[in-house]
Amino acid sequence: MSFSSCIASQIGFDLLKQGIKVRGTTRRKESANALLNGAYAPYQNLVEIVQVPDITLEGAFDEAVKGVPFTPTNLPHITRSDPNPFPSKPSRFPPIPIILRPEIVTTSIIHTASPLSYALTTHSTTVSIATSAALSILNSALHHAGPQLQSFVLTSSFAACNDPSTSLPKTFTEDDWNEWAEAKAGSKEFGEMDDLAKAKVLYPASKTAAERAVWKWSEEFS
Repeated sequence: MSFSSCIASQIGFDLLKQGIKVRGTTRRKESANALLNGAYAPYQNLVEIVQVPDITLEGAFDEAVKGVPFTPTNLPHITRSDPNPFPSKPSRFPPIPIILRPEIVTTSIIHTASPLSYALTTHSTTVSIATSAALSILNSALHHAGPQLQSFVLTSSFAACNDPSTSLPKTFTEDDWNEWAEAKAGSKEFGEMDDLAKAKVLYPASKTAAERAVWKWSEEFS
């Protein structure tokens, strides 16, 4: 997890409170100091920080994904319906929380990093980065995580399935994709938009493209 993000830091905090050892990534180790000296201070013996300067590079997560077995303490007895991180019939909305039986030493990878800023107005700074980062951590997990890896969690978004061009009323499900954003980001019209309008297209396009890439990868390697 990228501890520099709001979602990842909260997930890490929730896991630490359950006695689970957590390894998180940051572009610079110093950026995690606020967490380590703040909310994470009582759990520093359970926290490890790995510096990953560029999440898009192949092999960027090789060291970060190497197994971190934890000693379960006071964990709830929760079992996942399918411990295979890439099941034959996966769901975009898997059961949560994803915690295996506490008597099993295990490792899970939670990927939450994704570019989000209204200052990002190009395909290369959003869609390409989100997709490359997701595939980079999957490939690192495949080759370096080891047999103790039991689950992989991708933080996607409603933006990946909410297609604003769809006629309403409409109930969106995991079978839906944001086809509109992907098409708009690659259209001639996109180049004529102002920066704010571009950013509003690129974020859902990046979440859609990254999740599609993850499912395609899982089908290839399942």
